[in-house]
Amino acid sequence: MYREYKIVAVIPSGRRRYMELLIKQLLGYREVLDECRLWVNTNDKLDLQYLLDVRDNNSDFITLEFMKDISHKGQGLAIHQFFRNCCDNKTIYVRFDDDIVLLDTIVSFKKFLDFRIDNPQYLLTSANVLNNAIVTYLQQHYGNIPVLGNGYVEMDALDKVGWESQNFAYYLHNYILDKLNNGNTLDYFHFNKPFILWKAERLSINCISWFGEEFAKFGGNVDQDEEPWLTNIRPLQVQKPIAIFGEYTVVHYAFYTQRQALDTTNILDKYREIVLPTPPVPAQQQEAQILSATPTPSPSPPQLQEPVPEPIPAQEPIPVQPPVQPPVQPPVQPPVQPPVQSPVQPPVPSPSPPQLQQQIPDYQGVQGVQGVQEVQGVQEPQQPQQLPQQIPSTPIPSVTSPTTVQDEVSVYNNSDHPLQKSLEDIKRMMNI
Repeated sequence: MYREYKIVAVIPSGRRRYMELLIKQLLGYREVLDECRLWVNTNDKLDLQYLLDVRDNNSDFITLEFMKDISHKGQGLAIHQFFRNCCDNKTIYVRFDDDIVLLDTIVSFKKFLDFRIDNPQYLLTSANVLNNAIVTYLQQHYGNIPVLGNGYVEMDALDKVGWESQNFAYYLHNYILDKLNNGNTLDYFHFNKPFILWKAERLSINCISWFGEEFAKFGGNVDQDEEPWLTNIRPLQVQKPIAIFGEYTVVHYAFYTQRQALDTTNILDKYREIVLPTPPVPAQQQEAQILSATPTPSPSPPQLQEPVPEPIPAQEPIPVQPPVQPPVQPPVQPPVQPPVQSPVQPPVPSPSPPQLQQQIPDYQGVQGVQGVQEVQGVQEPQQPQQLPQQIPSTPIPSVTSPTTVQDEVSVYNNSDHPLQKSLEDIKRMMNI
């Protein structure tokens, strides 16, 4: 009992890997908790056996409640039917999700109950749940949680970052654990003034409380999709908003959108080390264990029987083959480098012969010399000059006239050519 109210914790159950942490901490609330009621909603045989065992070990505190309609057993859509048994007068019910992995102190829990009792005008009161999109929005606003992973969280229960992002959930849990490992407690995330959802905004109901007599007004008949009905619809019907109490903090492990990724990390193991630490063995007990322990002699290794070698039958000697000499490889001659060819210079053209300004007679033996026009602008041929009376006795060699340009060039360039000599004689005779 607490302030004349029966306090009952209810838990949709149950996944053993999370509930081991939650049950251990709720047992520490027995000063104010009268009952811990487990809503059995699992098809897993190992998880069910755990629920039975934990009930049997704490029969004066833990009870099991089984659903009547099992059509959605193991799903969230089956939870709504359990609210029908949460309508007792003078009773406060506190619902915890089974994956709430860390709870605040009992002192803070009492403050949460005080706020609930003193404020009946609120349909529901919620704890300060870390890893809850609306609460994360408030924590960033108050400066308790920085921008992590994907960025800011909006005031939306199904926010893309605060509800859906696996990376953000991972960064958030590491941030919380880092604060706790550096000497802080969950008080670090407290805020003093309750936050009221005046517009009936949807809120994830990871940890909420209500009066039994309030739910008795509608017989505890909650809609199958419990969360929007409890946070959006019913508050508007009765004109009673929801309040978030900032001085009682709990840590929620994961939404289904985050769970698969988080289960591949060591986040849950880190919370387990906080909640379920391995107790150290006292030094005296360790010493007593060492002294009382009888040393066990090491077993002698088995004696190995050496095998008796079998006689080797005589065999004919195997002729020794001479070693095969590897073939002698001829020395490798370096490749012969081809001689470097000098670049071929193009022939230098010979200068063109000068233009003759005077007529050059064409001597044809006894037929005489026929006059030719000058190269430059003579209209009529001039009369040929009379040859001197004396004709050189030197016979004119028979020379084949050049027929090509190259032949002509060779005539002009070769002073020993017969034709060139004849021309020289003619020039000399004509005083040219």
